[in-house]
Amino acid sequence: MLRNLIRSLFLLILTAAAAEAISPTPLPTAALVAEDGTSVLASQLGREGQWFLVLIRSGSGAGEALLDFLSGLEQPLSADKLVIVVSDADTKTLSSMRARRAPLASASWRSDPGGRLADALGLKASPALLGVQGGTATWSVTGLPDSSQLERMLRGWAGN
Repeated sequence: MLRNLIRSLFLLILTAAAAEAISPTPLPTAALVAEDGTSVLASQLGREGQWFLVLIRSGSGAGEALLDFLSGLEQPLSADKLVIVVSDADTKTLSSMRARRAPLASASWRSDPGGRLADALGLKASPALLGVQGGTATWSVTGLPDSSQLERMLRGWAGN
């Protein structure tokens, strides 16, 4: 019974997503913190080519579901194409989240102590997945779309 309730809630979350093109937006100067306590500005996260920025809230069921989906992909995303930012998480929480998801462990994980990155990007919902070219966000998905739709979007942007 509990399993059916959890499955129903997960399906409800999956269908509540909204995908949208955004005006190309350079990543802002919001300060992020790594697990070792070092600080980096979001604007300095730039990677070559196209990559993904995942924004979730600490303790969010929908954020956990997105991370579980990403870690369960048959063909994992390349770690150099993935940055995961968890708002309002301390370094211990960030480390714990990473440890629970071995396929995502080599991705770049950061904490956003005040949730300023999502605010600066104008995101109104969580979780959010952004497609980034260099240091500029070009599209975003908030919530969780259908898993097959999400995987097609990921593969298209990642080029595999």
